[in-house]
Amino acid sequence: MRINFYWIGYESIPCGILQTEIDTCWVKYAGQDPAAYIRKYTGRSPVVHLKDFWANNMNAGAAYALIDDAGKEKEADGKKASGFQFKPLGQGVQDFESILEAAEAAGTEFVVVEQDQSPDLPPMESAKISRQYLKQLGL
Repeated sequence: MRINFYWIGYESIPCGILQTEIDTCWVKYAGQDPAAYIRKYTGRSPVVHLKDFWANNMNAGAAYALIDDAGKEKEADGKKASGFQFKPLGQGVQDFESILEAAEAAGTEFVVVEQDQSPDLPPMESAKISRQYLKQLGL
């Protein structure tokens, strides 16, 4: 069987058919600017995840332990981001003011605060801090 592949840019596919759900944590961790990434997909990003984190060694491999087929934790390629921690909004490295401005300009309908496990705070305390931070930004 022969399969032919054709590359077409996302621009040629209508916005109503091809959309994205951007997670700002992983965009930033990959070394990209989340606000610029959201603007790149204007009209195609109805939902944006707001997630903050801190790492003293960005883009250094797996941010946390992965799970193998047996359900055991392992690191990818022996690399791990030193000190990687999920944080409540406003407590990490993200510039949420520019992210929110970009989301509004790009036509984003919903922003979702996503809080993964924080090593130093219970989930509801993290959610409370994130909510207070967004209120300070006028949301």
